[in-house]
Amino acid sequence: MSEGCAPGSFKSIKHVVGRTITGYVVDVLLRVQTHPNARIGELLPHERKRLRSADNS
Repeated sequence: MSEGCAPGSFKSIKHVVGRTITGYVVDVLLRVQTHPNARIGELLPHERKRLRSADNS
């Protein structure tokens, strides 16, 4: 995480998501409609980054 960036701040979320915050929110709002409740944590920014990097490996 960037120095001077508090966990949970918009700057840190953008760093984790890797795109605009608006794009992330729109994406999550579309996905949450059909995403299993038990796996809702996968939609959090830090978890999505981890899952995406695992898919690219």
